[in-house]
Amino acid sequence: TEALELLATLELEPLPWDAMPDGVDPVADVPWVDYVSVDGGIAFSHPEGWTVEELSMPDGPFVVLSTPDGYQALDVATYRDRAEFPFVSPCAPGETGLGPFTVLERVPIEPLAGALQGTAASTLEAVTLEVTDLVIVAMLSTADVDAGCLDPGVGVAGGLVRATTPYQTDAPELIYDRYADRRLPVGSYEHRVIVEVLGTLRVTGLGPA
Repeated sequence: TEALELLATLELEPLPWDAMPDGVDPVADVPWVDYVSVDGGIAFSHPEGWTVEELSMPDGPFVVLSTPDGYQALDVATYRDRAEFPFVSPCAPGETGLGPFTVLERVPIEPLAGALQGTAASTLEAVTLEVTDLVIVAMLSTADVDAGCLDPGVGVAGGLVRATTPYQTDAPELIYDRYADRRLPVGSYEHRVIVEVLGTLRVTGLGPA
């Protein structure tokens, strides 16, 4: 009786959304679902319980993937070339480039399909890198990474594709805000999911003509 009375006085905290029993792989053993943008140009898979928000933009969808507790983990967007706003890569000859950065992990991916397949100037990778005080994950050109240049916009026929954890923004509740030092731990559940999602990414179009 005394034990039951003691239990009744305890305030039990719910388990965090990413808590898993021993022996359960939160990436491999949890159901994943498929997402396809309204225009059909962007598709990827993500863990059930993570949320996707699609914003309609003039050049195509801007897709935001968030954790179940609302932290923005990945942005995927397409941009169509416009004569009045030509794209110039910071890694192009004569440009200063973005950086410095330190590469922590590189995973080959093949996100381009359909009409865009093979139109990038280089093979692509899901790259985990340290930039200033952040650890980010981004889809990058193998050639740019090898050259020590950071360009999160991958040039393809007719425009560019960007897929990265959000940075260079003061928006609230970014994935880094889950950690006191704002560094996404390599090998953590969130990091593994982001890399795995990029591995499932398929981009087939650049939105409205």
